[in-house]
Amino acid sequence: MSATEDTPEQNHENGDVSPAAAPFEPWYQVHVISATKNGEHVVFDINTKKLEAGGDDVTVNRIFDDFEWLQHSLTTENDVGGIIVPPLPPRPGATAADAAAKSKKELGSSTKTVKGDEFHKDCRRLEKYLQSVVRHHILGKDKTLEQFLIEKESPTKAKLKKSLLGNLSKTMGEVRKGSHRDVDASFQKERDTVNDMVQLMRDVSVGYNNKTYHVQRQSGALNHLSTALCLSNVSSADGPAAEVNKLQAHFAKAIDHCAHASEVAATNDEQTLGFTLDLYARFVEAEKDMLFRRTCKLVEFDTASKNAEKAKPPKKAWMEEVKRNREKDFLDISEVAKKEIAQYHRQRVSEFQKALILYAEAQVKTGRDLLALLAKDMSTIQQLVPQDSDYKPLY
Repeated sequence: MSATEDTPEQNHENGDVSPAAAPFEPWYQVHVISATKNGEHVVFDINTKKLEAGGDDVTVNRIFDDFEWLQHSLTTENDVGGIIVPPLPPRPGATAADAAAKSKKELGSSTKTVKGDEFHKDCRRLEKYLQSVVRHHILGKDKTLEQFLIEKESPTKAKLKKSLLGNLSKTMGEVRKGSHRDVDASFQKERDTVNDMVQLMRDVSVGYNNKTYHVQRQSGALNHLSTALCLSNVSSADGPAAEVNKLQAHFAKAIDHCAHASEVAATNDEQTLGFTLDLYARFVEAEKDMLFRRTCKLVEFDTASKNAEKAKPPKKAWMEEVKRNREKDFLDISEVAKKEIAQYHRQRVSEFQKALILYAEAQVKTGRDLLALLAKDMSTIQQLVPQDSDYKPLY
């Protein structure tokens, strides 16, 4: 079954899901409502409501280390072999050096402006992560998740260490096992597609963000131009200089409107399509990790099959038992993976449809608002031009 085909529980005529395969109903409603900086950490306020009858409404404080601990616990305390585990967003910057580096990245390497904290963006990313977890039919029932969301005190945890050797071992394993041909053509096609999509989605997300940064820089440049026009006014109460001052003032106002429109456009671009591209650039990585775990089970099954064929009589029965166990593991992870992939693609298409609609609507509204303002500015400037001048409108 391919990733885009219906699962066995789905009605092929209308796409409805049968009662036996009704979607999992989340146990919690989660919102990351705010964030504050506390030394080297950013503290996130998480509001959780239990959706059972008479469920509690709790607000807890968590730092990013707690999120990392939750992700580690979810992946080690559950059988996530065939699960596309929701990816954790990047760690938020909390230091002055982080803010300076971010400003240079977004506003240009020569900028002396340091952007303020934008923790609301981190709140949205982490809220989306938690919502993806609580809506998952397996991860959403995890006891560690409940502890993370409900208990006031942060969980006691050991500091997680990232192993360079472990990352190197994983990379070598992907190179060695990643080329192993699949026995299922639909999974092989999915693996090939995902291998291409990982870099493609990363490049598209980075390219889109760079385009947004250029719009932000354009807004800043227009603001500087408007300020320069205002500062270049000639001190004169009457005469031609006064008329020029009025023209420059109104022209500067029009430039301000363009600057504001660029700023609004950049914000809308980032909050709509930019957010979704960033999210699914990370999700496609998570799908690749899941498919690699399944490929590892396939390699183990193939190895066990070859060993059983070559086994001598004294070990034949034992090797056949190992083969059956490896086959069961492979079939189990494949069954879960098929459903995960189908659900993932449905969700991905839905999310991108919503993002594109919001993006287009925001573009149209911003354009119309700017057009109305510029038309008014143009009319005002035309009224200031002397009637006996040689000025002629360009339209």
